[in-house]
Amino acid sequence: MQWLNKAADEAIAAHPDGEILVESGGSPSGTHHLGHLRQLITSDAVMLELRRRTTGADLAAAGVIFFTLLAIPVNLYVPGGSFLFTWPPLSLALAVLASTLLPPRRCWLMAMVSIVAFAPAVILVAPLVVQLFTALTLQLAWACSVGVTLTTWLIVSAMALGETKRLQN
Repeated sequence: MQWLNKAADEAIAAHPDGEILVESGGSPSGTHHLGHLRQLITSDAVMLELRRRTTGADLAAAGVIFFTLLAIPVNLYVPGGSFLFTWPPLSLALAVLASTLLPPRRCWLMAMVSIVAFAPAVILVAPLVVQLFTALTLQLAWACSVGVTLTTWLIVSAMALGETKRLQN
């Protein structure tokens, strides 16, 4: 689809170093008709094309930065829980570094690095989410979904480490 590639190229050219926000303009007011659906499909197509052009290293770096930013208020307000936002991004950052320094064509080694990268997230955050869900019940289940989403982000980032660009010697 030529128009989709053109739209994605124009968005990347307009914001080469920044974040690109894709909006459809669709709103819940009024009656729904095919025009609303067209707007949503068009914006989703552009968003998926831009996402396809993102590498696993970009996703991992964004996860590390986001978790590091979350660690600041957690350290201030819940000092005992700071390890939840320190160890998972630290292991992912070290895995990103290792994946750029590893020799190419070592798939089994990359798999081991990925497992080590997301192990702290699974070991630390998953039991906490289960306990929070039990304590908060269904009325505050949305709060548990935030933890599930953040943990999934780190796991997907760690699994996408095979796409990192290798350093040239």
